[in-house]
Amino acid sequence: MTAPNEVYVDPSLAADSGTGSIGDPYGDLEFALESVTPNANGDRINIKAGTDEVLEFALDIVVDYGTPTLTAPLIFQGYTTAAGDNGKGGISGGGSVSITNLVTLDFVHFIDLHLHNCGSANIVGLDNDCSVLRCELNNTSGAGIDVDDRCLIMGNYLHDIGDNGIFAGSGSLISSNFLENGTKTFNRAIRAGQGACVYRNIISVGSNTDGINISGNSCNVINNSVWSNAGTGQGIVANNTRMALAVLNNLVEGFSGTGGVGFEFSGAGTAVGVYAGNSAFDNATEFGAPNDFTLDDWKGAGNETLSASPFTDAAAGDFNPIDTGAVKEGSLPDTFGEGQ
Repeated sequence: MTAPNEVYVDPSLAADSGTGSIGDPYGDLEFALESVTPNANGDRINIKAGTDEVLEFALDIVVDYGTPTLTAPLIFQGYTTAAGDNGKGGISGGGSVSITNLVTLDFVHFIDLHLHNCGSANIVGLDNDCSVLRCELNNTSGAGIDVDDRCLIMGNYLHDIGDNGIFAGSGSLISSNFLENGTKTFNRAIRAGQGACVYRNIISVGSNTDGINISGNSCNVINNSVWSNAGTGQGIVANNTRMALAVLNNLVEGFSGTGGVGFEFSGAGTAVGVYAGNSAFDNATEFGAPNDFTLDDWKGAGNETLSASPFTDAAAGDFNPIDTGAVKEGSLPDTFGEGQ
């Protein structure tokens, strides 16, 4: 794939000025979108770290810039001195608006950014084939990331969000994110739609927040750590009539409040294809038995109720797993995969 055109924005200039080069950056992100002619290979808009871009209106990419495509995507990425140097640029919703909420727009990517302060609006809303990578998202009573199919949501930190932290649909990968409640608390930390893969996320919640909610068929939920501070929600749960699920090697602790459940798949019509190697501790109900399942014990890796916490010190933010029961080397049980 040919590299995209590089465009630079320095929000500290706060002006409709510049040519978009690294030596003469645009002084405003919206001005940059209006000024750039979409490149045949796509455009990467590099947003300099240090001063937030504060939006008056959510970014209207189609009107101001055009419609990205598979071969000509639009990438927003932070930088400090050079493109791609992992600097964290900032975009604020000014206390009232989304960063973008274009739920029919594809091929848009947010990387290495702090996306925040959106009032009651969703922080990022997009459609298919989009990504949010290595971003911090916080401070809204709306949702954090709301995307549809074939999206990549990876390496992000989400906190102080009042609705779904991450909601991604069919064929999406939700991996290696850290989500925690703050002053605002998630409704659900992660909501996984049809065919989504939810791997190696760490979730720290409380109150009535659910950890991972499976809202579509054929989801894979594997090697996640979910901890609640005496919450009344559910650690990993499927809505009714969800089918062909694979729920493997997850750790859930602390949903010990009234009605709290570690794993819940007992809804009418719910069928778990593989339900094995999961460990639960200190939940009011550890495991809600599936209404139907194909396999709940794989090579001796059955689901296990633990007698001690599987985490080093989750209350202090240390989620390193410890060797208790069958938990060893992360959420991988002692015997899982042996003899394959």
